[in-house]
Amino acid sequence: MVDPAAVAHLICIALSATAPAPVGDGERRLLEDVLTQQLGADALVDVKAAIDGEGRDAAAARLATRLVGLPRAQLEYLAVVAGGAAEGGSGGGERSAEIGGTAATTQSSPIPIGRASAGAPSPADATAVIRAEQRHIADITTMLGPDHPDTLAARLGLARVYRWAGREYDAIRVLERVLADRERLFTAGHPDTLAARTLLRRWRAALKPQELPPL
Repeated sequence: MVDPAAVAHLICIALSATAPAPVGDGERRLLEDVLTQQLGADALVDVKAAIDGEGRDAAAARLATRLVGLPRAQLEYLAVVAGGAAEGGSGGGERSAEIGGTAATTQSSPIPIGRASAGAPSPADATAVIRAEQRHIADITTMLGPDHPDTLAARLGLARVYRWAGREYDAIRVLERVLADRERLFTAGHPDTLAARTLLRRWRAALKPQELPPL
């Protein structure tokens, strides 16, 4: 099981002004969007105010009480997105969290995003979350267009969901397309481009050569 307290801690790391870099704006926007979808707009306002007024640990404790009631699949998806938004190099020292009984440090990766983050999801859970993310991408593309940063962030969210579901090949293919579009639309040194490039390198390095999709 995913620990709501650990997920809350990751969310507060990502939303904190001292979150490690490189964290692209798209990563944070995706997390804010998902958090609003799951808990309502007031939850995002409350957690940001608590971080500023009470500190990250106190804010995480308050947020955890709201996460307890979420269905397991939704909590696991929020953990994937929060881990992605908190990911990216050192900065502020090494932090650890317990996700499904597995210790992980945020210095290299806040959670082992993918099947190891909370154990393999059931096929029904994986299908439900993938379809929900695909609907979200369709909606945001209609509203904002295919090249909007929020649309690209949503597509990156789909890549993370594929990896969480154990579909590493699909995850890398989606991430490669996101990176190509960010390189086309932004500068090579833009935080969103750097975040996608770093993530792709990590994901490809985690697979055996025979498991990698062709370049």
